[in-house]
Amino acid sequence: SECFEKFKEYQVVGEKLHGKIINSLQSDQGGKYLFGVLRTYLSEAGIESQPTGPSTPQQIG
Repeated sequence: SECFEKFKEYQVVGEKLHGKIINSLQSDQGGKYLFGVLRTYLSEAGIESQPTGPSTPQQIG
């Protein structure tokens, strides 16, 4: 999915730029973030998926 590809790009650039490994991903409860290939990738990479509560965009920071 496009979301998965964009996350992988962000992960490479972000980790090189900041010298830190991504260990969690906070997102809304949209299906494109919580299911499919991205969720599998996060699990296999040891990255915790942290969905926000319903109707709480202020939790994404």
